[in-house]
Amino acid sequence: MFNIFSEIPGSAEHIPVTYKAIKRKIIENEIIGAQRKKGGKLPSIRELAFKLHTNQITVMRAIGELAGEGILVSVEKKGVYINDIDICRKYLVKNNIIGVILPGIDKNNIYYFDRVLMSIEAAAFKNNYNLIIQNLSWSTKKIEHYLENFVGYYRAAGIIMRLPSCFTNNALVKTASEMGTCIVTIDSEFPGAFTDAVIVDNFRGGYLAAAELIKNGHRRIAFFMDTVSDPSDRTDIVTDRYRGYCSALQENNIPVKQEWNISLEEPIKNYRKKDLALFITQEQITGIFCFNDHKCSDLVNYLSFSGISIPGDISVIGFDNINLSNNAGIHCASIDPRREEMGSKAVEFINDRITLPQIKEQRRWIINPCPVPGTSIAEPRV
Repeated sequence: MFNIFSEIPGSAEHIPVTYKAIKRKIIENEIIGAQRKKGGKLPSIRELAFKLHTNQITVMRAIGELAGEGILVSVEKKGVYINDIDICRKYLVKNNIIGVILPGIDKNNIYYFDRVLMSIEAAAFKNNYNLIIQNLSWSTKKIEHYLENFVGYYRAAGIIMRLPSCFTNNALVKTASEMGTCIVTIDSEFPGAFTDAVIVDNFRGGYLAAAELIKNGHRRIAFFMDTVSDPSDRTDIVTDRYRGYCSALQENNIPVKQEWNISLEEPIKNYRKKDLALFITQEQITGIFCFNDHKCSDLVNYLSFSGISIPGDISVIGFDNINLSNNAGIHCASIDPRREEMGSKAVEFINDRITLPQIKEQRRWIINPCPVPGTSIAEPRV
């Protein structure tokens, strides 16, 4: 349950004493925050007075006004019941703040979500929003704490977040939305919670990556996976990219070979391990689609160290359009997920919810990725 009226925890000077403040606290903490539904019964007047640190007369006056506004209804000898949840939301005062929760941020590293954050910052500044940014640092431990702070303590107008699918507290996200906080998920969705979403079409991206290799004459194409456990849980994303890759191969009558889903159990930077290089040579693989640019760069380093020329002996393409350096001096071809659009669209969705209250439907924006040429692809040797 959220306590969304709190100021500084434990500070008695911020306890509301006027009936108007009590009205708002009943709505925020006893109706919305307590997740009560229409027809739900409120605690007794005595209980409310105790919980709200006030007297019963003040509580009765607040309830009387809320009943007059149609929010509550009092039934003689039975108690006070909720009549209309929607009217409550006009009392949910929000600050001009957007909270951001991202898996990993390191602006010195130009990682995937760093570019997303830069576009969020630019769009937020343009629309006069302040940002509070929380970096999960590839952990899931503080997600609930951050959400509760954004909704309760900071009273953020909106939240932009990319949370892993292993985070299953959809009830928390749903409650935050019901409290009037505009929530936009990027690269992820929450079934059962009213959130807008900005999604990259990873299936289309995987299709385009394979198509780039195919149009350059490659027909012996492998998919480079990751075996490292990832707390951001990108499993669905990688699966969609793989499905797109398979679709492109099948469309061009190229068999999909499961044994060509290659990876290294050890970190790929262990250049002494020759099994992968030997396998690629023996299988006469000429093209590899790597599920992201980090692994593509590592693979280029590994293959170059193993005496395999890129793109002379083998062509590679990555995903994410992160221009990473490698020992071979190769500019890897990639797929651009258009991260700038992801961030700016998320802010646009929040701003629309606030300035255009007539928008009631849940919205889902699909970003179509596009190929980015590089020097890592050439026609295969005959």
